[in-house]
Amino acid sequence: MEGNVTCSGDTLRWLRDEAGLIDDILDVEEISLKLEDAGDVYLVPAFSGLGAPYNMPEARALICGLSRGSNKNHIIRAALESMAYQDADVIQAMLEDTKGILSELRVDGAPTVNKTLMQFLADILGCPVQCAAFSELSALGVGLMAAQKLALWDSSMALKKGDRYVPKLDKTWRKNKLNGWRTAVNRSVQQ
Repeated sequence: MEGNVTCSGDTLRWLRDEAGLIDDILDVEEISLKLEDAGDVYLVPAFSGLGAPYNMPEARALICGLSRGSNKNHIIRAALESMAYQDADVIQAMLEDTKGILSELRVDGAPTVNKTLMQFLADILGCPVQCAAFSELSALGVGLMAAQKLALWDSSMALKKGDRYVPKLDKTWRKNKLNGWRTAVNRSVQQ
């Protein structure tokens, strides 16, 4: 199964390159740690529509939920959280299609170095998130296949695991956050 999300990590580049809210993408985690969460601010990164599971090319990006107390840090945190919300939406659709149960999510890629994002993902999914020790498993996999073909590596050798994140927040918190996200997603289509 595949769930194509049209704008996830690129949202952080948008914060830097177009919005000018950060100087470096690596700053996002430090800024995000200044807040407990986005303060009910949601950023729907539908810069070129919404992919799975919505598949709505007409949707447009928006920021909603701002209050007088909101600042740029809330927007930055909302951008980071949007990545986890989109993952949760795709995973939920997959679980509905397969009638499966998610007991653990295994992840790799550049975003896995952001501990705030990984903890938020575990919290929003309500299950542990296991990071790979090596963040770019696709590149590693190519190298390992070549090594195996040349008899330089035995496939029975286990790869090390990276950080593991377990949910710290309850089902009520998760339901409220996902309801807020889905309300924001619906607004992105009604513009």
